[in-house]
Amino acid sequence: MKIKNLIIPLFVALAFVACEDKDEKEELEEQPQAELKANYDAPFTLSLTNGESIFMKKRGEDFEIEGNGRATLFVFFTTWCQPCKAQMAYLPDLQTKFEKDLRVVGVLMEDGEDANNSNLNFPIASGESVFFFAKAAGDVSGLPYMLLLSAEGERLCDFEGLMPIEMLEAEIKKAVL
Repeated sequence: MKIKNLIIPLFVALAFVACEDKDEKEELEEQPQAELKANYDAPFTLSLTNGESIFMKKRGEDFEIEGNGRATLFVFFTTWCQPCKAQMAYLPDLQTKFEKDLRVVGVLMEDGEDANNSNLNFPIASGESVFFFAKAAGDVSGLPYMLLLSAEGERLCDFEGLMPIEMLEAEIKKAVL
């Protein structure tokens, strides 16, 4: 009889716990999906090593870049990634070749790293806002990752992994012509 008295309250307690979980799940399903996600459409600022800032806002799949008059190639990288190092080696040449029509911006995906690199002729963005930008760009997960935007901020192409210079240059030519 004592065992029966213990088992019945235990089943009743489990039933309430399961109902509570179901109720919480139903509440979450009723909320609009946009409320469950971070607002990656909010304006943000990338701070660059050259002292400049880039003010941006996501617009659908594209980005508004304040005061931008050139195509922009954002290169997401880390200092310890070997394919990133290989990719970064030829980007200064592309920046020089397309200087009037293209802006290359490195996006350092590391906390607390010194973003200055004297071998580069383009600025590097670092800090907390780069992680926000990576999520807004589509949850950048593989590195190196490059995002090419037109002068108007239209998303032209994305590249994940090491990209041959010839292929990247062909896409840049399409963007700037």
